[in-house]
Amino acid sequence: MKSPVLIDWLTFTVLDAEGPDAVIKDYLKMDPGLFAPGAGYVRGYYQCKAYGNISVGHGPFGFAKGVCVSMSGQGCRQFEQTGGVLLPEQGKDSLVERLHISENVNVTRIDLAADDMAGKLDMALIAAKVHSAEVRSRLTTYSVTSSKARGFAGAIATTAYVGAKSSDLRFRIYDKAKEHYDPLKDKEGFNNPWVRVEMVCKGDYAESVVGHLCNDETAAGCFGRLIRGHLDFIEKDDKNISRCTVSAFWQEFLETLEKALIHSRPEKPGQFAQKREWFFAQLGAVAAMLMDGMGPQFWTELRKSRKRMTRQQETLLASWLSSQCGQQGETYTG
Repeated sequence: MKSPVLIDWLTFTVLDAEGPDAVIKDYLKMDPGLFAPGAGYVRGYYQCKAYGNISVGHGPFGFAKGVCVSMSGQGCRQFEQTGGVLLPEQGKDSLVERLHISENVNVTRIDLAADDMAGKLDMALIAAKVHSAEVRSRLTTYSVTSSKARGFAGAIATTAYVGAKSSDLRFRIYDKAKEHYDPLKDKEGFNNPWVRVEMVCKGDYAESVVGHLCNDETAAGCFGRLIRGHLDFIEKDDKNISRCTVSAFWQEFLETLEKALIHSRPEKPGQFAQKREWFFAQLGAVAAMLMDGMGPQFWTELRKSRKRMTRQQETLLASWLSSQCGQQGETYTG
């Protein structure tokens, strides 16, 4: 997929936070003074402070815990405008990476979005595919809705959904131009091709997507593979739906044959010390045997494995090395 990918919603909870200001400084890397007390709203929290569409809930009640940060699509753009880095590919120390390697953080929702402005996606064709169930997906609820476009000039905006509203995984495809532009004020923009594909992930699915983003080279490639793993528009050219051909327009948009799956129970990466303890407890004896048997060759082979380190592992290592600066008793040699 060549279309730029955006995070269009992000909600996470820091379970053992010292307070909202600490979360704003440590996770958002923003000045707490920018956030107005009493503004915004986060469900499950008595108190809230906000900067634009970035809300920080604290004072939990009921089942809520810790401090919760919720950013709508506009909030994500405001975060980027203040210099914040959301995606790993956009720079070092991205928010997504910080959330992924933190043991005390739960990501409860993340929406990814990609825009087609090249005319590859036709909403009328997509709606027809959904109506005729020419869809291959583990999600079993499909629907199409129509509403009046902006300006109420008689134009109809169509939205296709794959997945139930209550599901932790749902796709939404709609005509962004008809939502964004008023045909009475900007007819050209209103008629230009602009279709948005959104994937809404909640709960464990959100945690899994964060892991995929941290371990993939690009957000676009990651999103394309995740879509292919859970949604295809197809041609009914075989009785067995698994053998049906992927529709040409969908293949042209995604530009990948590879699939990636979102796991409902992702493995949360442990801290560096926990990884070390696990290694020596489970593999220490084997490593000692190989070291004694191979001699210097053991270290040569081990260093070759560095090339296979994931972005998550590199971030975890860098975080640990940074924490060890100036401390005695633990050393690391490359």
